[in-house]
This record gives sequence, structure tokens and C-alpha cells, in this order.
Amino acid sequence: MKCSMTCKRLLVLCLGVCVALALSGHALAAEEEPFLPDESGSLLLVHSRNLSQEQTRQVERLVMLASALGKTVDYGTAEQCRDVLGEYPYVILYDLPEMTRGFGTALKKSGAQLMLIGSGTLRRYLTLVGQSGKILEEEPQENGKLTYTFPTGGEYACITHWKGLFRFQAGEYQSGSLQAGGSSYPFCAEVAQVRFVPVTDLSQTLVRAALMQEITQWMWPYQDNPTDYAQFLVLDSVYPFMPAQQLLDIVEQVETYSVPYVISVMPLSANTDYPAMTQFCQVLAYAQSRGATIVLHAPILHKTVETAEELYEKLTDMTNAYIRNGVYPLGIQVPYSWLNREPYLTVLGRYRTVLTYDDGNPTFFDPEAHTSRISRQGHQLIYPRIDLDQNGVSQLQCYPSATYVDCGSASQVFLRYARAARTQGDSFMDLRDYNHQVWLNGGHLEYQNRTVYLDGTPMDTTFHPVEYDTDYDFQRSPLVRMSVDLKNQNRFLLTVVAVMVTVFLYAIVYARRRMRKRFLSGGTREEKKANDTD
Repeated sequence: MKCSMTCKRLLVLCLGVCVALALSGHALAAEEEPFLPDESGSLLLVHSRNLSQEQTRQVERLVMLASALGKTVDYGTAEQCRDVLGEYPYVILYDLPEMTRGFGTALKKSGAQLMLIGSGTLRRYLTLVGQSGKILEEEPQENGKLTYTFPTGGEYACITHWKGLFRFQAGEYQSGSLQAGGSSYPFCAEVAQVRFVPVTDLSQTLVRAALMQEITQWMWPYQDNPTDYAQFLVLDSVYPFMPAQQLLDIVEQVETYSVPYVISVMPLSANTDYPAMTQFCQVLAYAQSRGATIVLHAPILHKTVETAEELYEKLTDMTNAYIRNGVYPLGIQVPYSWLNREPYLTVLGRYRTVLTYDDGNPTFFDPEAHTSRISRQGHQLIYPRIDLDQNGVSQLQCYPSATYVDCGSASQVFLRYARAARTQGDSFMDLRDYNHQVWLNGGHLEYQNRTVYLDGTPMDTTFHPVEYDTDYDFQRSPLVRMSVDLKNQNRFLLTVVAVMVTVFLYAIVYARRRMRKRFLSGGTREEKKANDTD
């Protein structure tokens, strides 16, 4: 009996251990399983494994270009994407160093429209599909001149680099030219029913612009050119403490050109009751009533990471400061770093209209994210224009773009762009033609049919001058006054100490010279007596 009970206990214990091991193994497997493209995007980008820092930057640029075109972009390695190739209507293969037969078979069965970037990728693909005879010869030179003409008629050129350039039996489609070794090759061409671009280095502006245009043309289902998207002129970085008259002069001059524009105002959460703020908002309200669209510039954050709740509260306070003065920010302008990480992505969910810009800081692109999250949030995304010339008007009109001009340092450039746009036929569009929504903490701002609604109530955006007290009592607290007094006292003490130190050093130097003259000089006894007398 005892033996039987012991055996049962051992059996139960063994079963428990087996179940625990199984559960832990399942959990570990689930934890180790990577997040893969989930088949819900409109464009799949396949890149190589073990990306270097420079390769990661190139993949990021390509994802950014596709996202700016309004595409939901997923990305991953060939191994990660092989089983989902058939779920995407468009697939881009970017600079793949190898291509397995299994991947090639899945690619042929997918039925997706293909674009290959990189000559090595084309060679491997043609080998897999049994059409390597399409390649007739290879150009040994790896540097040359890119010339590209945009649908607007603008033609641009630059020196670029590639790894491998082929002469092949091309299809009907060819665009742009690469000149090398006395010969000309297409920048983009149709080969074996796929689009091919040999240049993988996207660091140059013209290369990115040309590739962006080619991706748009490739995904366009009709025979004509793709639809032109809106361009916007943005007066950027308008600070509340800038002279109101300076801003008013710009507003009045732009009005003479009848060109729609956007004012991106810097946020302010303190001292919003000062007369300077009222005067500043008066100019903004005037511009708003005359056709300008106001958006809120992202605040300069001093902490590396803030919670979504902190940002909600901060942005709500900043927006309400303008609303109280009759100014209604209808969107937000943010740097690229907000597009790739939390909590900024969560915060952006409160804005329908999002303008983006490159501030030169890290963008925090994650190759393991496998999707462009910002493209999934349903925003009206406006990316900065790709600057190819100095007239302020983009030659690349296949995506919504913004021309940013800093208010403080380049106001004359802003006016020149406005004047040029007027003479060229109003190239810039009115952001008021769009609908906008902003969700605040405890409030909702909406713009629809050229009317601003605050919590469902229509707002009067007609300009009404407001009187403000020029003799405003700033009401500095005793603590502030004490701080100012201590600063003044510290300055006085530092000045006194500096003078005393200077006098002391001079005395030391003078005494040293006298002693050297007395003991080291070679004069006569009479001269020494004279020195002693002195």
C-alpha cells in the first residue's frame, strides 16, 4: 500500500514537472518568436540580413520615402518575408546579397508587382527565373552622372555611385539616364516584367527624389502620370516672444501675393497672460482671419522620454493658451524622431494632421519593428519637400509636401517663395481645404467646411482687435525679487573680488621686479646706494 502511494506521488510529480517544462518551453518559444510582417501592409520591402549602420540608414530612407507616398510599409529579411510574399500587391527587393531557390519560388508564385534595387539583386533574380540571358554586358565603371527629368519639366543632374551596371534586353519602360564609360544606361527600366533601379546609395537628394517618382509611377495603375499632390508653404518656428510688428510685416506682405500659407507657432505654457503674448496672438488671429492656417510646433523636450500623459497635459496647456486668445492650432509639426517610438506615437494619435521635419537628430528607426507604425495611424501626413532648387516649389509632386522657411532668419526667403508661387500660378495649396481634428484633455478641436468647432460649438474666427494693458504689473513674487537681488549682489561681489585680485597680482609683480633689480643688477656701488635710498 505504501509503495503504491509512493508510486502515485512520484507519477504525479513527474507529470507536474513535464507540464511545467512544456509550458516554460512554449513561453520561451513565444518570447523568442520575432514579430514578422503581418500581411496587412500595401507595400513589402525585403532587405538583407545583418544590416550595417549604413545599410540600416538606407533601408530607413526607403521606408520613409514609401511612407511619405501614403503607403503602409512592412519590411523584413528574405527569410522573414518568404511566407507572406503573396499577401502584398507590391514588393521591393533592396540590395539582397543572396537569394535562395525557395525564396525565388515563393516570389514567382506570389503574383506581386516587383521592383528590384541593386544590380546584384537583378542578377540573382534573373538567374532564379531562368532569364539570365537578358544581361548582355556589364559596365565596369561604378561612378557616373545621373540625369533625371520630372513630370513638371524640371531636369536635374548629379554624380552618383553604383555597384554594377548592366546593358540588357529591356522592356518598354525606361526613365532617367546614367552616363558612364561613354555610354548611357536607364536609371529605371523594365526587365523580365519587373522594374529595376541599379543605384542603392540613397544619400543624395536627387537619387531619393528620382526613386520616389519611380515608385509612384510603378504603383500607379493607369497609363498617364500619377496625380499631383498638394504643396504647402510654412512659416516655421514662429516664437511668441518675437516682435509682433516683425510678424505683422510678413503677414501683410504675403497677403499682397494672395498665396495660402501655414504658420507653425512655437508652444508656450508659462507667462501666457503677459501683454506680449496677447499682442503676438492678435497678429496670429489677424493672419488666421486672412487665410493663414495655424499649427502647433512640437515642444522642445528637455527629458529624453516623457510619458504620454505628461505630453498630453503639456500639449493641451499649450494649445489652450492660444485658444484663449482666439487662435486655433489645427495640427502639429513634429520631428522624425516622433514617428518611430513611444510615447510620441501614442500622442500623435490625437492629431489628424501631422507635419514632419528633419531636425538632424537620431530618428530611432528600428529594423526589428517590421512596419512603419505612423503610416498605420490614419493621419494626414505632410513630409518636407525634397529640395532640388532654390525657388521653393517642389519638382516632386507625388506626395503632400511642405516648404519650411524659418521666420527669424529667412523671412525674405519666405516672401520670395510666396512671390515666385504667385507668378507661377499658385503652386501652393491651402491647408484649410482639408478637415482637421485635435483631441485635447477634456476638449475637442475640429475644422470642417472652413469652420472651427470647439467641443461642437462653432467659433468666430473674424478678427476683433483686443485692448491690453501696456502698463502690465508682472507681479513678481518675493522669491523672484529675492533671486534677482541675490544675482545683483553676486555680480557686485565678483567685481570687487576681481579688482582686489588684480591689484594684488600687480603688487606681486612690482615687488618681484624691484627685488630682481636690487640683487641681480650689475651696477656701481653708488647706483646700489641710490637704489637702497629709493
